[in-house]
Amino acid sequence: MTDIYNAFPSTASYNLNSYRGVAYATAAGGSGTFPSGTISFSNFYGTTQPVPASGGTITTNGAYTYHTFTSSGTFNTGTKAKTVDVFLAGGGGGGGNPGGGGGYTTTSSGMSLSLLTGYTVTVGGGGSGISAFNGGTSTFNGASAAGGYSAAIGPAPGRGSGGSGGGSYGGGAPGGAGGSNGGNGSVDGIGRDQYIGYGQGSSTYAFGNSGLTLYSGGGGGGSYVPGGYPGGAGGAGGGAPGGYGSAPNSSGTAGGGGGVYNYNTTYLPGNGGGGAVIIRYLT
Repeated sequence: MTDIYNAFPSTASYNLNSYRGVAYATAAGGSGTFPSGTISFSNFYGTTQPVPASGGTITTNGAYTYHTFTSSGTFNTGTKAKTVDVFLAGGGGGGGNPGGGGGYTTTSSGMSLSLLTGYTVTVGGGGSGISAFNGGTSTFNGASAAGGYSAAIGPAPGRGSGGSGGGSYGGGAPGGAGGSNGGNGSVDGIGRDQYIGYGQGSSTYAFGNSGLTLYSGGGGGGSYVPGGYPGGAGGAGGGAPGGYGSAPNSSGTAGGGGGVYNYNTTYLPGNGGGGAVIIRYLT
């Protein structure tokens, strides 16, 4: 409004019709007043300024802007994010004897949103190893991805299933490695597969793009503690390795927790990693 003040610098009262002639003569090259019609704020400010979308950690990559949530929050669409793609990863399952399953993943493409509106983002937490918890479900605007399964409960084989499966535990042998990119967990050191976790069978890269972050690695299977055999490696994408004392927690990105053979309150299986929700739109 600086130009209005400069046009009418005194303390006298003016209405917008008084300014209309000045604005038209100065800004539009006219010779007096607008021919007809009402005054809008665009006569003073020009075109409406866009409102950026907000929420999460914002990055750009190629043609897209990305909003990454690793904890629950709100995505505000602003005036840009009307049509979006959404990638979701549930939380990783806790380890048991085998490794926990990585969180399941899904992508929803071409989702329509309302502009200048806030949407709730729920990110699933990682499951506790010692408490035998599955990972939490991640959701956004009707889309969802379930958490990975705990390796401490359920039928075998199949414990520690998820986005990528957990590795089998090794009783008298090294533990099996966790799966990655949607694959099953590996057998233990002597080839037994009765405790592997099953993967979802499809890519767990964000939006299925190998140039983006890999999520949902399975946890490595535990080993036989008295024998001193090593635990299985964690699957790429956040899976934690198995242990032969206590197993590490997942490093995040929806990975499964590491397993510990014959775990107890002294030798603890690892916790799963928290999930993620990523929203992208054309920049």
